Amino acid sequence: MRDLVIDLSQTVSLTSIGIRAIVVIHKLLAVDGTRHLKVAAPMPYLREMLDVSGVTQYIEIFNTVEEAIASF
Repeated sequence: MRDLVIDLSQTVSLTSIGIRAIVVIHKLLAVDGTRHLKVAAPMPYLREMLDVSGVTQYIEIFNTVEEAIASF
């Protein structure tokens, strides 16, 4: 299985379709029960949106791409 980091540092907007895409990618990568997807560097309001939507319960979010990579 491969590990993936989604870098949101340049993302200024995220719709429900974008959140759904992140969830689908997570499910595709988590077939073995481990967390192969990490999200890095979202702007504060995007981090809050991911938190409110419940995504952060099963996808870890990091401040930098480097921190996300090191967590694998």
